[in-house]
Amino acid sequence: MDDAPADGTPAPTKVRRLPGTGGIMTPPPDPEAAIRSEFTAVEQKDSASAYDMFARRHPGHPLAREAKRRATTLNAKAPRRLDPTPCLNGASRKCDPPS
Repeated sequence: MDDAPADGTPAPTKVRRLPGTGGIMTPPPDPEAAIRSEFTAVEQKDSASAYDMFARRHPGHPLAREAKRRATTLNAKAPRRLDPTPCLNGASRKCDPPS
């Protein structure tokens, strides 16, 4: 007696061998391991932009909240420029605009 379903799909206990693979295929990667590995790489960069990108890529993951927290902390520590336009005469602050 054949255990295959009537619709022609392979029986659950049989291994499906795809053509051209030699019957050997690696199992699909673990998505959780991949996300954790990505977070480790982001930690090594330790930049607000890297943490922000991670949080945008994985919004529903628990590590996204940690990534957002770290990005906020790094952004708060970042030095702020008082004058976004540099002075033409080389002065560091409060330069007169060019006339």
